[in-house]
Amino acid sequence: MIKYTNCRTSFVLAGILLGMFCSCKTENVVADFAVLNSVLKEGEPAEIQNNSSNATAFEWRLSPGTWKSTDKNPKLEFDEAGTYQLELISKNRKSTSAKQTSITVLPDTMWRLTRNNSKIWYVASLVYAGSEMLVDTCQKDDEFRLVRGSIDTFSFTEGNKTCPSGTYLFEIPASGAWRYNSNKKNLEFALTAFGSPYNFEFTTTKITKDGYEGTDAKNEVVMKLKSSK
Repeated sequence: MIKYTNCRTSFVLAGILLGMFCSCKTENVVADFAVLNSVLKEGEPAEIQNNSSNATAFEWRLSPGTWKSTDKNPKLEFDEAGTYQLELISKNRKSTSAKQTSITVLPDTMWRLTRNNSKIWYVASLVYAGSEMLVDTCQKDDEFRLVRGSIDTFSFTEGNKTCPSGTYLFEIPASGAWRYNSNKKNLEFALTAFGSPYNFEFTTTKITKDGYEGTDAKNEVVMKLKSSK
């Protein structure tokens, strides 16, 4: 009776140990992911699908840049055109695996002009008929907001430093409609400047997320905008 009990006890203990051994067995991790967007532009989120196997922890890195994440399927948005390397490091307690892929982000004019549908610009320079008109510090913090919607609108408002009468570049406050003509690459809007109504068509010579430069040959105006004071 005692021997039978001992054999049975040994059998049960062996089964438990075997079960523990099997449950603790860890498979090697395989890092894998896909970026589902076929084309990415500035301001658009990347659709990332993590397809890693046997992983319990994740580390994402983007180069160039300082962006990192430990989420399984992180949110990633690019605010600058260029080519990036996205790396995923998948881990479990037994192994580590890594995968990289290259992502190309294309420039997007409307995003640069309005970002998330509304963006404040400041006039950095306004040359009229060869002369710089931005001569007073009170003009440099006037806010020029471009709003994107069913109708694209703009507003021009006085900044913290109020200009004395007669030193305004534009009639303040001003508002109206604008558009970016993608065929001609023109930024078009109408407002009152120098005391008279103007229809401007600025041929874009340079546009980044932080600056804009354009020339209106008809009105002899060269305008530079910046996104910060």
